[in-house]
Amino acid sequence: MFFNNRYITGLFLLALYVATATPLAELIKVPVLFEHYQEHRQESPDISVLDFFLIHYFNGNKRDADYSRDMQLPFKTIEAASAALAVVQYPADWAISDTPNPSPLRKQILPASLLSPPNPFVAIPAEPPEA
Repeated sequence: MFFNNRYITGLFLLALYVATATPLAELIKVPVLFEHYQEHRQESPDISVLDFFLIHYFNGNKRDADYSRDMQLPFKTIEAASAALAVVQYPADWAISDTPNPSPLRKQILPASLLSPPNPFVAIPAEPPEA
């Protein structure tokens, strides 16, 4: 079956992440954009969509009579929270067994030099100057 629990859970978590941790959450404010455009159309019926976008997005944040309403538009003030996601998947040979006191590590521990790449910004110490 294509829609199993893992697939649905994955889609839910992806949607939750996109909605909370990226600027795409600003798309929720799109209805405010249409409403505010209609408000401007009532004030001046000859305003075009291009003029509306130029006034609100390419003209700076001028404090006019409807400044608070302007700040409710999408992508005017972006509030993106940072989130960290960690997925831990243990190898199959690390599984808990029925034997008492199983060895927690069954693999060879790698030296620290192999765990992180060399840093090109760390200088190699030179020999001291000769007298």
